[in-house]
Amino acid sequence: NAVNTYGHSSQDYYGGYKSLIGYNWTFSSNKKRVTPTIYFSENEKDKLVTISIDDKEQEVLLSGEGSKTIHLSKGSVRWGGLYSKNGRGVFGFIEEEDGEPIPVDTIRKNWTKIENFNYGEQQQMKLRPRGSVLFLQEIESSKEQTIVVEIGSGNGVYMLLNGEYLTAHFSPERKDWQTETVMLPLKKGMNQLVIKYFNRFEDKLNYSIQPLTTWQVYSQELQPAVLNSDKLHKVSLKLAQPNSKVSPIRLNNVEIKVF
Repeated sequence: NAVNTYGHSSQDYYGGYKSLIGYNWTFSSNKKRVTPTIYFSENEKDKLVTISIDDKEQEVLLSGEGSKTIHLSKGSVRWGGLYSKNGRGVFGFIEEEDGEPIPVDTIRKNWTKIENFNYGEQQQMKLRPRGSVLFLQEIESSKEQTIVVEIGSGNGVYMLLNGEYLTAHFSPERKDWQTETVMLPLKKGMNQLVIKYFNRFEDKLNYSIQPLTTWQVYSQELQPAVLNSDKLHKVSLKLAQPNSKVSPIRLNNVEIKVF
């Protein structure tokens, strides 16, 4: 699992939030030299990143030399209840980010169940500027696996899986509609996806949730890296040319294999 590096990004007071700006991993190996492979989704394609292995940097354009179609195992996932509640505070305030699932009693008390939700369709609701709404989606998995969902959002979106940070970004371009694929590493049993939608500029919110049954994973071999003499080694990932030091990295679907 990665150790995240965070900054504080802010369009203005209301749009401030914790932005993820880098990933850091450690691994053990007795090898002197490795040729890593990076895996990513359509979201990350064509981004320029900097990858450091034992402090030796290489700049990589994620072009996707190879690709593979992944199919969701039939019957392995059940999309359960969908709930909503009004958001509070600035964009970056999300009290559910505590590393734990939301207790059932809390859901019953503070959340409203949504019936007959139209998954995969762009939807719209009235929402004042600086307003927000949260959705809680229960996802039951028969095994530990990674699945993919396409999320549609407006000015800003903040996502958690089982109480832990997935991704967050705010659109300074004032986009009122954008979509992204998000990989969800599910545990066996019940999982909770929390999505906070934030409306900064508009008088309405556009949103969607689309479970995917197939998706593309791209792969690309990196330059060989010479490891230091230690048994424990470091890998880091960041944008090569971010708009600012605190711009969100938005590389949450990336995986690097060094063996």
